[in-house]
Order: sequence, then structure tokens, then C-alpha cells
Amino acid sequence: MNDEWRERLTRYGHLERCSSLVDAALEPGPWVLGCYLAGIFTFTDPSDKILPLSPTQERWWTFIRRTWEQAGDDLWRSQVRTLPVLVTVTRQNLPGPNKGDPSIELTNLARDVHRAWESLQDRQAILVDIYRVAQADFDAALSSMHGLDDDLCRMIENASTSQKDDGSLGP
Repeated sequence: MNDEWRERLTRYGHLERCSSLVDAALEPGPWVLGCYLAGIFTFTDPSDKILPLSPTQERWWTFIRRTWEQAGDDLWRSQVRTLPVLVTVTRQNLPGPNKGDPSIELTNLARDVHRAWESLQDRQAILVDIYRVAQADFDAALSSMHGLDDDLCRMIENASTSQKDDGSLGP
């Protein structure tokens, strides 16, 4: 985030307001709040003392995971445009070796992403024809989610293959 933009957001209290909403976003409920906050925090400096989350913290991952868990349940007009942002945030914060067993995390994430992607596909007619979501916005959301879904499946497959290879190389 450039300094002028950050200064403006800070001066008018927007970053503090976003920070105050984090706990609400971690509670079950409308997932779009978590998606918007994840997008905002992605474009801020994680070392900034005003932010309650850092990409290296477990809470950040919980925040992203909870947003995906809820995404498949409630897709409406305003949320469709936030999905590509959620995909970007997720890609930037995929679990690594320091987060426990990454295959469990990836499997859970892949399940939720796939469920949300299927839900979006199922609701295309309603979202585009009735709620007037722009076809370009719908297509961008669907494409970004499909790409993440495919990538997660490949990552799980590669991790599984890697574990099998490691097991077969034993003494």
C-alpha cells in the first residue's frame, strides 16, 4: 500500500475499524466480511502495528479457512466480486511445513474451496439472471476458484506421492 493511501486510511480510522471487525469475522456468520478484510489486510504491511493479523500467525490462517468454510453456504451478488480476492489471499498464505501436517490443512481447504466452487456453479442462473451479477464478474470468480481448486488437488496429490516415495525408501 502506498504511503499516501495508508496515511489516508489511518487518518480517517479505516484500518482501526477493519481491525475491530476481525473477531466478528472469525465468528460463524456472513462470510463476506472475512473476505473483504482478508483483501484489505493483504495490501497492508504485515509489520504494521495497527493490524491484528500477520500472515505468519495461526490466527490469519484460521481467518482464511473460516472464510472458505462459510463461502459455499451463502453466495450472493455482493460476494461474487470478492471471491477472486479471497483466492489471491489464500494462495499467498497456503500452509507450509511449519503449520503442522500440511496435507490435512490442504485437504480441508480443498474440500471447502471445491464446495464453494460447486455452489457458485449451481447458482449461476440465479446470480446472473435474477440478481444481475455481471457475467464478467461471475466468470472471473468461477475461473479463479476453479484454478485454486485444481492447484490444491495437485498439491495434495504431490504431497501424497511424496509421502509414498519417502516410505518406500526406508531401510
